[in-house]
Amino acid sequence: MATHRILKQFSILPPQHTPVPPWLLTVYSNSSILPERHLTGSLVKWKPISSSAHSHATMATHRILEQFHLTTSAHSHATMATHRILEQFHLTTSAHSHATMATHRVLEQFHLTREAFDWVIGEVEANLFHLTTSAHSHATMATHRILEQFHLTTSAHSHATMATHRVLEQFHLTREAFDWVIGEVEAKFNQSLVNPGEMYGTLATTISWVSSAMRRS
Repeated sequence: MATHRILKQFSILPPQHTPVPPWLLTVYSNSSILPERHLTGSLVKWKPISSSAHSHATMATHRILEQFHLTTSAHSHATMATHRILEQFHLTTSAHSHATMATHRVLEQFHLTREAFDWVIGEVEANLFHLTTSAHSHATMATHRILEQFHLTTSAHSHATMATHRVLEQFHLTREAFDWVIGEVEAKFNQSLVNPGEMYGTLATTISWVSSAMRRS
């Protein structure tokens, strides 16, 4: 995913004013393969550890996230409660359970799952996510920026939670357990999708209520 290109293309918000949900503080500080953090006000600076513990994708994610100022707004929520899914599975950890699944299996399955997150309904240009209809209207572009921000936070959250080291060493997931968790993540994401046509009923009800109130007055 060309996240840096997305940020440059749409200029969601300047880095010094871009809010990132506070759950990123917890997710990244609890991940043993990610750099340690130390706060200076609201700015998070990343201190890299052993280079052998990081993939190129992880380091690219760090370079993007270090541009953001994290906020502690109560209105910011995680895009998907992956940790709750892991807790609901009632995992029985074992020192040898992680040996049943290869590292490349985690990477391949995770990337396939992330690509399955078709969060824009309609035709999309590769890597640029341009909406093909009403692309120049202010409303469409504002909605598009929100979707891009959602995609960034969802990818960062999923990447931090389902990192290879955490899946094998911290969660001790077997292949069957990992497949179940991935399936639950996909199911929760699909449940969150809303057909645009479902809004017509809500709009019609609202317009009817406003018209009735105006007639009474």
